[in-house]
Amino acid sequence: MPATAEAWLWWSGYLLSLVLPLTSLAFLSGGPWPWWQALAWTLPVWLLIAADWHSPSLRRAPPAGLPRWPFDAILVALGLLQPLNIFAMARLVSLTHWGDAAEVAETLANLTAVRILMGTTSCSAAIAPAHELIHRRALWQRLLGRLLLCTVLYDHFAVSHRRLHHRHVNGEQDPASARPGETYEHFFRRTALLQWRAAWALDRRDAALGATAEALLLAAIGALYGPLALVMFVYQALAAVRLLEAVNYFQHWGLRGRNPGAWVCDSAVSLFVFLGLPRHADHHRHALKPYQTLRCDDQGPKLWAGYLCMALLVKNRCHVFRAKADAQLAGGP
Repeated sequence: MPATAEAWLWWSGYLLSLVLPLTSLAFLSGGPWPWWQALAWTLPVWLLIAADWHSPSLRRAPPAGLPRWPFDAILVALGLLQPLNIFAMARLVSLTHWGDAAEVAETLANLTAVRILMGTTSCSAAIAPAHELIHRRALWQRLLGRLLLCTVLYDHFAVSHRRLHHRHVNGEQDPASARPGETYEHFFRRTALLQWRAAWALDRRDAALGATAEALLLAAIGALYGPLALVMFVYQALAAVRLLEAVNYFQHWGLRGRNPGAWVCDSAVSLFVFLGLPRHADHHRHALKPYQTLRCDDQGPKLWAGYLCMALLVKNRCHVFRAKADAQLAGGP
C-alpha cells in the first residue's frame, strides 16, 4: 500500500473517535424525545462496546512520516464538540417535564440516555483528547486540554498526571496505580482524593485556576438552565471520571514496581476511539509522542478485551477482573 494511502487509512480509523460526540450532539440538539426514541439513541454506545469485544487486533506500527495536521484536526474537532454537547445537554434537561405519568416516564428515559451517552462520550471524546493535549508543547493545545477536563470537573488531572503519575508510575507515590488486592471502589475513592491533593501540593496556582473555572462553569449552567441541568452535568462528569479511573485501574493492575508500565491492548476499536491510549506503555516511555505515532508493546501481560469492555467489567464485576488478571500475571490460564 502506498505510504500516502496508508496514512489516510490511519486517519480515517481515528475518525471513529467522532462517532459518540456527534451522536450525542444529534440527540441533545433535539428532544426531549419519546421514551423509546430516547433509549434508541444509546444504541451506538452498545454497538461500540460489542465492536470492542469482537475487535480485530491491530499491532502494526503506523507508517513513518505521518502528516500531523489531520490528526490534530480531530483533536480540535473533539475540543469544539464537547462544550457544544455540555450546553446542549443542559438545554435538553431544562426542557423536560414532570407532570403526569407519561411525562415522568419520558423524562426518566431522556435522563437515562443523557447519562449513558454523555458519561461515555465525556470519557472517550473529552478526557482522552485532553490526556493527549496536556502533553503537547503548544500553550493553546494545553489550554484546550484543560478546558476539556473542566467539562468533567477534573482539571487537576493535568497536574497530577504529568507531574506525579508519569514520574512514579506503578510506584508507591503514584495514586493512579491500584494497590495489590484493592477493589475498584476503594481505588476510585482513594485516587480521586489523592490526585486533587497532589495537584494542590504540586502547583497550587494551577489547581486554584482550574477549580475557579469549574466553579464558573457550574454557576453558568445552574443560572442558565436550572438545578436539574446542574445535577445532570455533575452526574455526567462523575460517570466520565469513573470510566477514566477504571481505565487507570486495569492499565496498571498488578504492575507495582514492575516493568513494563501498562497492560498490552491490541483492540483496533479501542485504539481509534481512545486516541492511541491503549498503546499506553509506549506513551509512558515517550510522553510527548503524538497519539497517532505510538507503537504497540510486545512485552507485558495482555488484556483479553478492549478498553470499553474492560472498564465495564472493572466497574461492575471487579472481582472477576482481579481473579483473571492475577491468574494471568502468575502464568495461569
